[in-house]
Amino acid sequence: SGSLSLSTGTSSGNAGSISLNAGSGETAGQVTISGGNSAQSAGRVALEGGSSMSDLGASISLSGGRGGIGGGRIDLTSGDADMSATGDVAIGSSTSSSKDVSSGSILLNSGNTIADSGSVLIASGSSESGSAGVVSINAGLSGGDNIGSSLLMSGGDASIDGGEAILTSGSSINAKSGDVQVMSSSGASTGSVSVVSGVASFGDSGPILVGS
Repeated sequence: SGSLSLSTGTSSGNAGSISLNAGSGETAGQVTISGGNSAQSAGRVALEGGSSMSDLGASISLSGGRGGIGGGRIDLTSGDADMSATGDVAIGSSTSSSKDVSSGSILLNSGNTIADSGSVLIASGSSESGSAGVVSINAGLSGGDNIGSSLLMSGGDASIDGGEAILTSGSSINAKSGDVQVMSSSGASTGSVSVVSGVASFGDSGPILVGS
């Protein structure tokens, strides 16, 4: 079938915008953008910010609607499948081929609030008959003569008591719970494993407790 192109005219000044929105009403309409169906390769849906030769590239903003009871959610899910694995969800900053250009960061955080802020949960899916997926958090590989990147995990700061950092293994109903292993990696000479309590500006530093 034929193609459909929607665009505003080119201008030496400010180009025009394109706005797509459903009408208002007791129940507002929806806006659906989807790629075409096919017996072979289905059509893609691509959302890209505009390029700039002299300034920053344009951003893409996705936000849920404002509500009187609760704000709207943003759901990013991969496609379902009949015979194989469902699709992946890949979130990454762009790759740079220049040695003078750093790649961008990825920030996952809940919103700020006067009351309690929301949580950030990273978990693999559950399985009824197989093995659940692994959650792997790795710092990137450094090349050249650079040292490896660090992996930092810390509880939140507070004016009274700081947040805890808890590392536990999985529980089991019919067998033993999982192990917790803390070790340095192998190498020409191995690194140290340090277990220390923090330095106290006044008062006693915390104890180190080891028990079964």
